[in-house]
Amino acid sequence: MPKSAPKKKKRHGSYSSLMVTVSLTLALGIIGLLGAILIHGGRLSSYLKEHVELHVYLRHNISESARLKVETILTNQPYVRQEDGKPQLTYISKEKAYKEFIAQGHEDFAPILEDINPLKPSFVIGIAPEYTPLEKLKGVKSEIEKLPEISEVAFNEQMEMDLQSIQHNIGKITLFLLIFASLALGIILALMNNTIRLALYSQRFLIRSMQLVGATPAFIRRPFLKRALIQGFLSGLVASTLTFIAIQALYSQIPDLKDVLVSQNIFILLGALPLVGAAVAFFSSNWAVGRYLSMTLDELY
Repeated sequence: MPKSAPKKKKRHGSYSSLMVTVSLTLALGIIGLLGAILIHGGRLSSYLKEHVELHVYLRHNISESARLKVETILTNQPYVRQEDGKPQLTYISKEKAYKEFIAQGHEDFAPILEDINPLKPSFVIGIAPEYTPLEKLKGVKSEIEKLPEISEVAFNEQMEMDLQSIQHNIGKITLFLLIFASLALGIILALMNNTIRLALYSQRFLIRSMQLVGATPAFIRRPFLKRALIQGFLSGLVASTLTFIAIQALYSQIPDLKDVLVSQNIFILLGALPLVGAAVAFFSSNWAVGRYLSMTLDELY
């Protein structure tokens, strides 16, 4: 009878990597998707707050000096949003307002009114996020209306109420996702730890044999920890790639979201997943190997 092929001897530190890698990838992928949802929700809320505007209409025949006085007063107010150190305050003259009116498809009134422009000059004020709640916005409106050069202050109150509702719902959803993500993260870390421990189960007698021949704990741990770092990092890299693909698929379906929701925090999240994977795999493997190192022979069976 032909001799059977000898069984391949297991190397120190080797174990089935497919189960561990797939489990880590799935777990980190879930963390990545939850993180992306939280980041996008926060970015959407910030974007809505950063695009609240007040329209301040001046008197028809206001002088240039009076207009500059109003501009100076408004520029120094805390409710005016600042971007790169510049107040978000835009002056729209009667002529520019007329051109915008026509560009929006309205009928030209110049031939009827004999070149009289009934439109008022105005300022468009970008409101600071902390003044976007409806009650505060009404207070800002009342304060500006006290200036004698002001004819009217307007904003879409219904839109602001809708905005408050959206922000409130985003806040509730974000809180729910934070709680869910925290619970899921705890469960996922426990499952990942258990998966790695089970994968090392087949190596428990090899670990004991090395102890018996005088190998130090550090020498026994080293190949397991090295393998865990590589597996964790690669799993995080795959999870990061899958999360990025999912985000890009969302942007391709709704192109306008890309300009609104892109945040630097997304790239921080994607870069953190491989590091999280490596750290979790490292500490789980270190704990599992240490547990087998401290077991008696009877406990190994």
